[in-house]
Amino acid sequence: MRFQKNNYKKIKFGLGISQNAYLLGQNGQAEFWEKAKKESLTWSWAAGYIFVKLEGKYGTGSANTEFMNHTGNMGNVTANNTPDLYREVILDLPTTARVSASVNPSIHILADLNQYLSGETALNLSSTNDMAMGSNQHLVNVTNNLVKMFKVDHVHND
Repeated sequence: MRFQKNNYKKIKFGLGISQNAYLLGQNGQAEFWEKAKKESLTWSWAAGYIFVKLEGKYGTGSANTEFMNHTGNMGNVTANNTPDLYREVILDLPTTARVSASVNPSIHILADLNQYLSGETALNLSSTNDMAMGSNQHLVNVTNNLVKMFKVDHVHND
């Protein structure tokens, strides 16, 4: 990504696919749809993209129960009356990123996956949500937690 010459104090990025981008349709999304499909970030049973795919095993004592949480919008959220899980993340930079003809800074962002279940809303995996797909309330809470997982560690201005 190229930035215009300037001094930047924040960075903003999207988690997921905005409705504006989704509503362009497969033709308007160019290669993105095909790349998402190739990486198994689409559903075969519903229109839309998977933003976050968390899979594994959990359990008390030993992790032997499988879980799959696939978070994403399933199509047009207004027409389908489903929550919009697209989120914008805005992070303050600890040091100004100075972009110029000779400086192309690197911004190092850390992600704390512990926020997945232990973030703003404490969540527990159970038989009611361990196979969650789409945009149900559990996945709304997961998305809201995941937005808080990012922080800028440092900026290199060289």
